[in-house]
Amino acid sequence: MMVSFDAIPLFHDYSYLLRRRWKELYGAWTRIDGQLFFEILTFCLDKSYCQFEGCLYAQTEGSPIGSPLSPVLADIVLDELYHLIKNL
Repeated sequence: MMVSFDAIPLFHDYSYLLRRRWKELYGAWTRIDGQLFFEILTFCLDKSYCQFEGCLYAQTEGSPIGSPLSPVLADIVLDELYHLIKNL
């Protein structure tokens, strides 16, 4: 069993956070239609695999280590946590 203590698994539904911030993302960061964007996001997160000692494993939770998508998601999640704590 592999365990991660990364901040990303704190939120299991990345699409929820991104949908809340879609108005910020669209235009400034992407011009892809929202439906296509979330289909691509789902594919990237659901179809990640890693190899360890010759065996192939499917990643079932979190974002893939080494993926260019992971730091972006981490920034969004940590920004969300910052705003939640700041507003307490």
